[in-house]
Amino acid sequence: MEITSCEQYVLAELEAAQARVESLTDKNASLQARLLLAEERVDALQNAKPSRIEAYIAEYGRKQLFDDLTYANATPAISADGKKTEFRVWCEECLRDYGRPEWMSAAEFIEFFEPEFRKAYEKHIEEQR
Repeated sequence: MEITSCEQYVLAELEAAQARVESLTDKNASLQARLLLAEERVDALQNAKPSRIEAYIAEYGRKQLFDDLTYANATPAISADGKKTEFRVWCEECLRDYGRPEWMSAAEFIEFFEPEFRKAYEKHIEEQR
């Protein structure tokens, strides 16, 4: 269309802008739908119950890692003079000096395996009474 007046120019620009808005609106709707599908997949994966073999491997691997990197099963929680060692101090005493990845601090390891440390600690307390 040949532009012959200012009004025609403005109308042409307006039509072009409206077409661009419609195109972007369609693209936005498409991206929103894809995002919703991706979020649903993430939720499904996060909430998925592990298979029996996955659960076994996770449980066994966690136990094996804890056993390999600590002396928790052999470190007494009550000293020879009968004083109970503070839990956190006991955890630090149980850590081996090797085997733990360099990128994992002792504090991170203790925090991650706190349930296992707590169970072993309480078992030692009970056995040593």
